[in-house]
Amino acid sequence: MKFGRVLHALGIRPKVSAVKCWYGGVHFASTLEADWAATFDLLGISWSYEPIALRLSDGQLYRCDFWLTAQRVWCEVKGPHEMRIDKPRRLWQDVGDADDWRSPLVVVCRVPEGAWASIERADGSPIGIAECGRCEHNTIIDLDNTWQCRVCGFWERRFGGCKPVPFARTYVSAQRGAA
Repeated sequence: MKFGRVLHALGIRPKVSAVKCWYGGVHFASTLEADWAATFDLLGISWSYEPIALRLSDGQLYRCDFWLTAQRVWCEVKGPHEMRIDKPRRLWQDVGDADDWRSPLVVVCRVPEGAWASIERADGSPIGIAECGRCEHNTIIDLDNTWQCRVCGFWERRFGGCKPVPFARTYVSAQRGAA
């Protein structure tokens, strides 16, 4: 179990202060979000930042951090904690059909593990990013099931882990409160 999750399980709520920054002409609420945008760019994955507010089945409004357009994937960026994880999990319950590659998927993008991207499905199941054997796009892969490209639908009978994906850092100067 990761340190942030251990603290959460013990009822300890660390104060997390996001540092706002600019990347690629977009004003991000945190450097971690900007780093994920840079990682998606490095991988050739098209994205939109906080494109729309969604109404969840419990009535809450929720603006997910990223929509990966070609892959139909909602991505919520979370630091080393479980604070406010209820909304991406509710969205997963509202939209998810894990067995259909055409259905929207909800993932949580985490703090990198060393130099590698760390990502999981909103329900905690393992997710990876791999290059499709047919269309050669980098695609989100459900590691519990047969690998299926979320761009072209090509599937492979591979199970288990995949190669680590490098995590990109923006190295931009962070500006608190800059608009």
